[in-house]
Amino acid sequence: AAAAAAAAAPAPRGLLQPEMAAPPHAGRPPALSLGPGDGLASPAATAWAAVELKRPASVSEGCPKALPACAPLAAKTVVAFLACAMASEVLCMVASQASGPMDGPSPRRALSRQGRWWYIKVAYGVASAVLVVTAGFLCRRANTTHIRLAACAALLYWSMSLFEYSAMYYPFGSDQGRYFTIADFVFSASAEMITIELTVARVDAVRKPMQLHCHRCLNAVRVFMLVVLAGAAPFAALTFGWMSCWMAYCAILEFGLLAFTACSLSACREPLRAALWARKSHKLLSDGEAEQAFRTMFLLVVSILLCHAALHLRLVATVSVEMGSPRPGVFPIRIVNTLSWCVAAVSLVTLSGARHVAPRSAVELTDAQRAQRETAASSSNISDPDPWQAKVEELAGRGVSLEALLDFWADLPRVMPHYEPSVHTTRDVVWQAIIPGSRVGASGGCAMATLMMGATYTRPKKMVSHSWGASFRDLVAAVVADALGDSEFGTAAALLEQGEPSLRNLLCARGKLQDTYWICAFSISQHSAICGEAAFGGVDPILGTPHPTCTCRAPKHRNSDPPLREDGKSIPCELNKFTDMMELLAATDDAFQQVIVVDSQAEVFTRAWVVDEIAMAHRLGMPQHLKVRKASVVDEHEGHLRRLRVQDMQATRREDVDDILGRIPDKRAFNVHLQHIIFDVGSGLIASWRALDAQQALERVGRTL
Repeated sequence: AAAAAAAAAPAPRGLLQPEMAAPPHAGRPPALSLGPGDGLASPAATAWAAVELKRPASVSEGCPKALPACAPLAAKTVVAFLACAMASEVLCMVASQASGPMDGPSPRRALSRQGRWWYIKVAYGVASAVLVVTAGFLCRRANTTHIRLAACAALLYWSMSLFEYSAMYYPFGSDQGRYFTIADFVFSASAEMITIELTVARVDAVRKPMQLHCHRCLNAVRVFMLVVLAGAAPFAALTFGWMSCWMAYCAILEFGLLAFTACSLSACREPLRAALWARKSHKLLSDGEAEQAFRTMFLLVVSILLCHAALHLRLVATVSVEMGSPRPGVFPIRIVNTLSWCVAAVSLVTLSGARHVAPRSAVELTDAQRAQRETAASSSNISDPDPWQAKVEELAGRGVSLEALLDFWADLPRVMPHYEPSVHTTRDVVWQAIIPGSRVGASGGCAMATLMMGATYTRPKKMVSHSWGASFRDLVAAVVADALGDSEFGTAAALLEQGEPSLRNLLCARGKLQDTYWICAFSISQHSAICGEAAFGGVDPILGTPHPTCTCRAPKHRNSDPPLREDGKSIPCELNKFTDMMELLAATDDAFQQVIVVDSQAEVFTRAWVVDEIAMAHRLGMPQHLKVRKASVVDEHEGHLRRLRVQDMQATRREDVDDILGRIPDKRAFNVHLQHIIFDVGSGLIASWRALDAQQALERVGRTL
C-alpha cells in the first residue's frame, strides 16, 4: 500500500524543482521485481529511491570531514609498520625458543638464498600495517553493527597475516609450521565468514525495506559458504599433506565464492537499475541528485566485488603454485597474499559504510556535566520542593507520545479546514488549532499535551527544539523520522501529506508509537502565556485574516510577573523554565536526548530559545540529533551558520531575548562555544549528522518504495 501511494502521489514541494515535474507518461524506469501483490514501481517512486540513495553533498572548504588527512594517515601507517614488524619478529623468536632449533629447508631460507627475503619482509610489514590502520579507522567509527563487523574482520585478517608470516620460519612439513598454517586458516575463514555476513546484511538493507522478495539463491549459497568455511580448519588438520584433497577443497571454495558474488550482484540488480534510470531520465531529479544516487549504488556493487578479492587471489595463487613447482612459487604466492590483504582492507571500509562516518564522540560525561546533573537531581529529590521546582516537575511530565501526535495530525483538517501542509507554520497551528483545542470551559485552559495524553503525567524521552515559523508538517515529519532513525524527513513529510496509513503501521511494527517527546507548542499551556495577545498571533497565510485571540480569563504570566524568585524570575511563568526542565530530565534519565528540527532556511539557529536549548543540552552532555528535510540544506546555509552571533538571536517576545542574553556574561566566548557545538569535527552537530551510516540511506529507499 505504501508503495502504491508513494508512487501515485505527486512529489512533495521542496524535493523537486518546479520545471522538473514530469507527467505520468513522461517515461518509465525498468520494471522492479517486487513481492506478491506489490506491482511495479512508478518513475516517481524510483526517483524518490534515487533521492534517498544519495550521500550528503560535498562539503565546502572549512567544513568538517570524516576522512583523516593524508599526513596523519601516513604517519599512522609508518608507526603501524614498525609495530607489526617488531611484533612478528618477537612472535617468531618466542616460538623458536619454545620449539628448539629448526633444521631443514623452510620458506624463509629458500627466499634468503634467492635474495628475496627482505622484499617479503617489507611486503608483509606494509600489508599488516594497512590492516592495523584499517581496524583502528573502523573502530573509531564503530557507530553501527556493520562497521563493528568490518572492524572484527580487519583484526582477524591481521592475525592471519601474523601467523602466515611466522609459518615461513619453520621447515616444510614440520609440526610447528603445520600449527601456524592451521591457525592461519582459522583466522582467514573466520574473517571471510564475517565478510559474507556483512555482504548479506548490506544487500538486505536495500532489499527488505523495498518489499522485494527474498533472494533464495543468495541465502542458499551463503549457507553453503558458511558450512565450507567452518570446516576449513578441521579439513586442513586432517588432510595436511594430502595435496589432492586440499586442491579439491580449494576448488570447491572458489566455486562457492564465485557463486556467492554472482548472487550478491543479482540481488542488487533492481535497486541499481532504479538508480541508473534516475540518472539517465532527467525527469524528476536534478543532475547532481541523480549522479549522487547512482554513485551510492555503484559504490555498493564495487564493494561487493572487492570484499572477497582477498580470498579469490589467495585461492587462485595457491592452486596455480601447487599445480606447478612449489618452491619456486613461494615468492609469488606470498606477494599475492600481501596484495590481497590490502584489497580486503579497502573493501571493508567501503562495504561497511564507514567512509562517510565521523569518529565517535566521547560518551563519558565531563566533570562539569556530571556535577550539573547531580545538582539538578538533588533538587528534584527534595521532599518538599519549592514552588519553582514544583512547576519544573509539572512541565517535565508533559510529554507527548508519537501516537498522540499522529492522531492530532490526522484530526487537524477537521479543526482547520483550510489547513495547507506546505504553507501553514507551527505558529498558525498553535493559534488556530492548539489554543482553541486546549481551552477548558470559559475560565481557562491547559497544555494541549495534557489533553492528548489523558491528563497522565508523561516523562518524555526526547526534547524537540524547533522554530514556530517553520512548517508544522515538517515538525511532525521530523519527529517521525527520528523515531525511524532517519536523519532526513523529506520522505516522511511526503507520506504525511498524502495521509499514508502505512507510515503509522511501520511505526507500530517497530514499536515506536509510544515514544514520547517534549514539544513546546504542545507541552506549554498557551493559556497562561500568549493566548489573549493579538500581537503574537500574526495573519493566516491562506485566509489573510488575523489569527483569532482566545477570550479565556486565565491569568497570564510573563518572565517578571510576581510572585518572583530571589533572582527576579516569575515562579508561575512556564516560559522561563525550559533549561531547568532539561536539567531535571537529563539528571533523572541518562538517555534523555535532544532533536533539532532544521527548517529549509536554517532559521532555527537564529531563534533565541533554540540556541539556549542547544547550549544547555551540550553542557549537560545530552545526545543531540539534527533532522533536516534534505542533505543540501546544511551545505547551502553553512556560511550563514558560521556567522551566527548570540546578539543577533530573535524571539517572539523581546523579554525572552533579554532574559537569555542576561545569562551570558561573555557573549564573544559564547559565540566561539556555539561554533564549536555546531562545527566541531569529532562531536559537532553537523559532524554527528554526517555520521549517517550508508545502511540508513539504503533503508530510506525501501521505505519510499
